[in-house]
Amino acid sequence: MHMIFFDMNGVILRWPVPIGTTINAQYYKKVLQDKLRPAIRNKRPGQLESGILFHHDDAPVHTARAVTDVLAGYKLGTAGASSLFT
Repeated sequence: MHMIFFDMNGVILRWPVPIGTTINAQYYKKVLQDKLRPAIRNKRPGQLESGILFHHDDAPVHTARAVTDVLAGYKLGTAGASSLFT
């Protein structure tokens, strides 16, 4: 399995999840901090500073406090699936 992060310009990060790994809030947070943030800085210079909007579904891993705190600290806002239909 892979975690794939992309924007309208293409793939920013394709991260292979090791076999047997459960993607929980702590694992997802670590990928955001250690892999995605540097990939954005490398592939989309200046984008972190101007802010980024993530589209997440409302899966528990996406809405966990540990994850939302990281996203808020990096100016990474979220738009959940439920917010698209209200």
